[in-house]
Amino acid sequence: VRGLRHAVAQAAAGRVVMLVDSTDLLNRRHLFDKDDAWRRPYPVDQSDVMDFDEVTTHGEGDRLLIVSYGNGVPTALRARAALEKEYGASGIVVADAPYLSGVPGGLVDLLARFKAVLFADVCKMGQHPQAGQVCQLQAQGVLPAKWRSIAAVPTYNPLGSTLTFLSEEDVIKSALPLLG
Repeated sequence: VRGLRHAVAQAAAGRVVMLVDSTDLLNRRHLFDKDDAWRRPYPVDQSDVMDFDEVTTHGEGDRLLIVSYGNGVPTALRARAALEKEYGASGIVVADAPYLSGVPGGLVDLLARFKAVLFADVCKMGQHPQAGQVCQLQAQGVLPAKWRSIAAVPTYNPLGSTLTFLSEEDVIKSALPLLG
């Protein structure tokens, strides 16, 4: 809602704005079982907006930053929990960076803290918008020495199926070498 408010204000001012909606998130409430961990309070204050440079973080630490957006955020949060529980990893932060047309300023600021970064793009390989962000960040010299970029498999996605989405296993498999 906060990001939508900013997008509507930008469009009203004449800027071309496109929103990408994840149907997987429309009715999501839980990350694990029935924990309500994905529910958020509705921001009643109309002046409460999320501008294009804002990045929301989940977790504490400086070891690994997992950058995603849309349905990749709950996927990355579940992967982080598995990395902590099954591999004893710590210091993993998940960043929700929903602005895809460029690099959010908040992401540039955040990268300086981390030893490694994993870009976990929910779009299919070859069509994933984070690829452009990675190129921009690399050209700016702000990526840490250890980084990777992953995306969903480039296959047909049958309606209602999450089989071809970026998975927790994809994130875990790509994160482990960065944590080593």
